[in-house]
Amino acid sequence: MILGPALAPGYVLLRDMIFVPTPPLTPRLLGLTAETPRAVPSDLFVALVSQVLPGWLVQSAVLLAVLVAAGSGAARLVPGRSSVSQSAAAIAALWNPWVAERLAMGQWTVLAGYAAVPWVVRLLLRRVQQRSAWLGLAGVLCAVGVVGASAQVLVSITMMGVLVTVWLQGGRSPVRPAAPVLVLHAALHLPWMIPALLASDQQLIDPAVGFEAFAPRADLPLGIAASVLTGGGIWNAAAVPPGRDTWPSTMGAVLLLAGAGAGWWMSQRGATRPGPRPVVDDSDLVVPTVVAGLLGLSVLVLASWHPTGSLVQDLPGGGLLRDSTRQSGPWVVAVAAGIGVLTDRLHAMRQGVAAWGLAVLPVVLLPAMAWGLLGQLRSTHLPASVTGAADYLRARDDGRAVVVLPYVANRAYPWNGYRPSQTPWTRLLPQPTLVSSDLMLAVGTQTVTVPGEDARSVLVEQALLDPEPARALSGVGVGWVLIDTADVTPPAGSVEVFTTRDVRIFSITPQARAGPDVRAVGRRPFGPVLVGDLATLVAVAAGLRLARRGTGRRPRSA
Repeated sequence: MILGPALAPGYVLLRDMIFVPTPPLTPRLLGLTAETPRAVPSDLFVALVSQVLPGWLVQSAVLLAVLVAAGSGAARLVPGRSSVSQSAAAIAALWNPWVAERLAMGQWTVLAGYAAVPWVVRLLLRRVQQRSAWLGLAGVLCAVGVVGASAQVLVSITMMGVLVTVWLQGGRSPVRPAAPVLVLHAALHLPWMIPALLASDQQLIDPAVGFEAFAPRADLPLGIAASVLTGGGIWNAAAVPPGRDTWPSTMGAVLLLAGAGAGWWMSQRGATRPGPRPVVDDSDLVVPTVVAGLLGLSVLVLASWHPTGSLVQDLPGGGLLRDSTRQSGPWVVAVAAGIGVLTDRLHAMRQGVAAWGLAVLPVVLLPAMAWGLLGQLRSTHLPASVTGAADYLRARDDGRAVVVLPYVANRAYPWNGYRPSQTPWTRLLPQPTLVSSDLMLAVGTQTVTVPGEDARSVLVEQALLDPEPARALSGVGVGWVLIDTADVTPPAGSVEVFTTRDVRIFSITPQARAGPDVRAVGRRPFGPVLVGDLATLVAVAAGLRLARRGTGRRPRSA
């Protein structure tokens, strides 16, 4: 019901979510180019699977798996586990502004981290309390590691929340029993962290522009705090579900938050249905989930504070904290668990109507999430003009770079229903493909430009402004110019070699080298990246072997 048309054959191209048919295997997938490795190794995973399965099927399977995992994981956090309480927790975990906004932004990797939160809480708590086998947790961490840094941030916050809770409640350090999973989790960061550490020649970004542009914004009449606590507050007003800012929706969101708080209190007062306790008491799951949520909110606040932005902006992975409302994902899971507990209590009191009313309230408050965000997530087919242009350039890959015009980061293609998206060309072409890394954001009534981190963009921009742009582009290693939007003038001196309704391709005659080669600027050395990737594979193999050896052993008492 949430994905709707997104599951139909075709590709959902929406903001950050770009899947294409049979993406080529290029150095970009390993983080070897000058691009910030935010999509490492998630793009590599998608590209490898898409060599075997249709790309649209990979996308549909990923989106469906993420939402199923998030809902079923939230349901398992609820004590009692009546059908109504599990349904309430699952619905609250899926049907909320946070998930709607991440889908609208196309941030499927962030949603993957969100889906892992409840599973990490349960499995890590079992590990540190009962010293039981951790094969399931190792599997979850590996799945998140494949997705990359954006998901791993949420998992790191969650793991810290569980460990802090165990330490505060038990008065003993939980690090020793958790050491194997902590080492595995750290090793899974290497594929993107090493390229980030090796980055060079990047532009410096003013944190006042970078972090403040992505700071939370009020989407409720009650202000920023209420917006964030109820799962919203994203910086991009276009991603806010319609109707979210109305007073009925606001009062309902506050009611759900209050209900979650009541559920948290009840879970600690023994107000749930009696019965035999499992190996890990389900009531114990609520507290670490809430602590993880509070830690996520703390990271959100710090990331929105200018001095923090100044400190972390230039650190490897520091840019992951810019869109700070992403870190409130664990808090949203905690709210869903609280609603599930309250619903279970109402059900135990034979208040079935009230219980089911609370369970479906999230759907009533945000009807705009239905059917793929009212069609925003509908799939489309890449037109033959686009795939034909990609085939043309693939067949003529001579190692020279391709510049895509207009030279901006985002597009709104007519064949994609004018929905905003990144350009698909960086994933369609085997050549180094250059688009602007600057981001133009609508903040209130103003347009703010956040400078990109790819130093190659400056070289291309300077070449395009040269009196002889074709000669200047060739001088920095560009051999092709691709224009995918009408009314764009090609660089003077280039020769049109391919024309369709949607795409024009221009060739540039090779010239003597006149400046730095864009193909070499910011390039990471292959050796350290390969070593990091191999170290990750070794850690995964060793971790899974250790986890399997522990399977079946009797848990020791805590």
